[in-house]
Amino acid sequence: MTQRVGYIKGISENPAIIVAPHGNDDTNTDLLVETIQNELQISSVINYGWERSKHFDYYKDKANCNSISHVHEDVIKQEFLDPILTSYDFSLNTGYLPALFIIHGVHDSIRNTPNATNLDLIIGTGYSNRKSCDDWSKHFFCKMLTSKNFNVFLGKENGQYAGNSNDNLNQILNHYKNKYAISERCSFQIEVVKSLRDNKQKTIESAKRLADSINAFMLLKNDTLNQFSIMYIDYPTI
Repeated sequence: MTQRVGYIKGISENPAIIVAPHGNDDTNTDLLVETIQNELQISSVINYGWERSKHFDYYKDKANCNSISHVHEDVIKQEFLDPILTSYDFSLNTGYLPALFIIHGVHDSIRNTPNATNLDLIIGTGYSNRKSCDDWSKHFFCKMLTSKNFNVFLGKENGQYAGNSNDNLNQILNHYKNKYAISERCSFQIEVVKSLRDNKQKTIESAKRLADSINAFMLLKNDTLNQFSIMYIDYPTI
């Protein structure tokens, strides 16, 4: 049987964990994650074989790996969710502050939205009582992305790209709020437009820029003595 989920345990001190829940559906998001993992030697979890579906069906390999309820089902939990949480726990237990980066694909038609013709990435971090990271982390990560020439938008409140739904994988650390303290929770939903991943060369180029951004963010996030105040920018929302 073809491997449904690929898991690589990171061998670097960088405690980032990168995930492709729809690696078999969102064009080249699997390659994005593979390339970032190779660049940074971080932990990665990629869904290759669970076909996206509203209903979980083990016998037909159907599940939505971005659904918290689906990834708690038998087998898919062992294959997909457990490696994510195991990697997260390992980093915390070794004294590092990990972060979860969940890679998705969005169609280029999103650029037809008014004032979004230059959109490259949409970052979702929840809101209100379901923020998936603190404001400093959100703004600093966006700053690192813009430094690599990505045009960054934020998922707006009540929008489909906010990563705020209680069943959205981006909320997995909040789902275990009795296990993880607020300061230990850091998760980003990253939507990448099709034009940045519509062939192998573009995908690899985009992945290397994402890897540089993630690495810079993680280095400073874990250097608590040198964390600094940053000017919060009003990134456009969508």
